[in-house]
Amino acid sequence: MNDKLRHGGRRAAEWIEQFAGRTGWALLILAVGLIIGWWAGSYTACSQAKCHVRVDAIEAAGTWVGGLGTMAAVLFAINAFQAEQRNRLEEQLRRDREEHLAVVAALADAQEEEHRARADAELVIIDARIRVSDASHVMGVAVVVRNHSNATSIYKLSGEIVGYGPIPPEHEVPAGRWSYPADYGSAGTATDQLPTPLAGEGDDARRAFEQNLRARVTITFEMNDRRWRRAGNDPVELIS
Repeated sequence: MNDKLRHGGRRAAEWIEQFAGRTGWALLILAVGLIIGWWAGSYTACSQAKCHVRVDAIEAAGTWVGGLGTMAAVLFAINAFQAEQRNRLEEQLRRDREEHLAVVAALADAQEEEHRARADAELVIIDARIRVSDASHVMGVAVVVRNHSNATSIYKLSGEIVGYGPIPPEHEVPAGRWSYPADYGSAGTATDQLPTPLAGEGDDARRAFEQNLRARVTITFEMNDRRWRRAGNDPVELIS
């Protein structure tokens, strides 16, 4: 709406300026023609072959010339005012355009920064490991958090394994390193969920149990001045 008003105002100012210029010149030419014709016809008065100069005609011509100068001054002032208004409008439009471009650039930079931060956070991977006794019972479970970022550490790692318990907080996992923040079962924190039988035998049963365990893990961590949440293999979620 503001852009439409500015555009309409600028077109109106241009039309007024053009109209005032054309009308002013037309009036000026008309006035000059009238003065010259009237003055030439009234300069002398002839009666019975005698001619004499009419002084009042010359005085009247001077009055007309003075009025013409006043008219020209008024038209000049109008044109000067309109030119100043147009310059101000153009300057305001330029500033608005620059501010708009600055906002667009800032938004683009913020989006690019968030994209890089999210790409880094996606490199934080949850893994799960189990300890099996006699190939049929799970005796212990452990969570592994891998930071595959080459340059950025993660901080304030914590979380939960649904059905087992919390993941103890860990201050830092450096770039390119991993951590075992939680261990339940025979070699770790006691839990009434273990031991538990495997649903089948062999590697396939083991992998199926680990996959199910990974889906039950949720972690939160800080990275690139943002806090993230990841549940199992789902994409990371920005918290704050």
